[in-house]
Amino acid sequence: PPARTVQVAPVILRPVEHALTVTGTLLAREDATIAAQVAGQLEKLHVDVGDAVNAGQELALIDTTSYEASARQSAANLARAAASAANAAQNLKRIENLQQDKIASTSDLDLAIAEDARARAEVKAAEAADAIARLNLERSRVCAPFEGTIAQRVASAGEYVTAGTPIARLVKTDPLRLRLEVPERDSPAVRLGQTVRVAVEGDSNVYRGRLARIAPAIREADRMLQVEADVPNPGGLRA
Repeated sequence: PPARTVQVAPVILRPVEHALTVTGTLLAREDATIAAQVAGQLEKLHVDVGDAVNAGQELALIDTTSYEASARQSAANLARAAASAANAAQNLKRIENLQQDKIASTSDLDLAIAEDARARAEVKAAEAADAIARLNLERSRVCAPFEGTIAQRVASAGEYVTAGTPIARLVKTDPLRLRLEVPERDSPAVRLGQTVRVAVEGDSNVYRGRLARIAPAIREADRMLQVEADVPNPGGLRA
């Protein structure tokens, strides 16, 4: 019989991938309905559906004229109260000195003490009112809490809104949040940081992410473990 050549090669250990196929849902990483925090006419709405915005960017203005006037008035009231309190403190000091010299009466001192206490109380009230006015002015400028894209415009310029009225919906889609449900029998193999490959119906691309969150317990109703992965989405894949 003809001779046969046999090749010998060293044994190489290679890890064998164990893949688990499950169905999941792609969600926005952040999803918030931006609502008015003060009441008034919606003077301006700077954004529309699809607009990309930065964290802290102004989205809308609510009746800023009224709130600016209120802030100016409260600041003036605080200045007057502070001046009155300073005068009352000076007068109290003067009366205290006069009484030490046996010139001012006890009733004069009591009156000066009462006037000083009243003036200081008025300053505290004015400070509180000024803080509220400045806060309302700040809140009349509706700003984005995070970087994202406007998914929905709920209100329009010219509308009267109250505190809590929705104005726009803001989403952040990079990275996307992939929510998965793993059967109980496969849950022991799930670990944070594991690679996740994502196939989207109607899209031939395969996206990669990392397992970022695992529920602390298996759901009793269906014995499924909920996990979440973060999937980078620089290309703007829709959730």
